Amino acid sequence: MKPLLLLLFVFQLDTGFFAQQVGIPFIDSSIVFFRGKDDSGEIPLALQDYYNWYLQDMNTCETKKYYSEFTQKITDLYAYYGHTVLIQVKTDKSGAKVKYQTIFEREAKKQPNEFTNPTNNSSMKLPPGYYFIWCERDGKPSSDKEKRVTVDGNTVVTLLEDK
Repeated sequence: MKPLLLLLFVFQLDTGFFAQQVGIPFIDSSIVFFRGKDDSGEIPLALQDYYNWYLQDMNTCETKKYYSEFTQKITDLYAYYGHTVLIQVKTDKSGAKVKYQTIFEREAKKQPNEFTNPTNNSSMKLPPGYYFIWCERDGKPSSDKEKRVTVDGNTVVTLLEDK
């Protein structure tokens, strides 16, 4: 009979590791990014309270009042660090104006931002975040104004014009 080799692995789960496993990938990867910018690996002060709430409510955080503020702070910090990604927007028919807002900007009823060029020549560098992105023709939405896009890497967004 051959001897049986039994290996026992013990993993220590701390709150940060657990959040990486069941949290929202964009938020989790953003926290890792910002910790990497700090010499001591700390979360920026601007995010600490939000992050603590997030850890407590991560399964329902998108329904919480602080969610849009938290994601806006993340986007603002990316902008502060000069970290942007390239977004391209395409439609079946070129020439539509591209509009966008963060979740926070939408809730605060701020005017939408606009890409410099119309589709299908539209590309813009934006800081990572959650955005509503839509297109307009003749000053009216021609695609779904509620289309939410997670901008966390170079992205091509295809908008279906139905209006």
